[in-house]
Amino acid sequence: MACQGAGSGGLTHVIKWGDGFWGLGTFNGEKWDQLILHDIDGDGDLDIVANCEEYNRLRSIISAVWFENPALS
Repeated sequence: MACQGAGSGGLTHVIKWGDGFWGLGTFNGEKWDQLILHDIDGDGDLDIVANCEEYNRLRSIISAVWFENPALS
């Protein structure tokens, strides 16, 4: 999946799997809440729109993210 403006190289996000331990502690990282498919740019193919909350010890950032579908011609 390439992000808008990423060019031909694209961007990759690696999912880091845990060790299975679940307990109380401080959470740092990303939390994706919703994902919808919609033709945002009007080119006739479905794009992905999602929202993400990023936490670290200093602050919390809430973002809306658009992943453009590079439709094949």
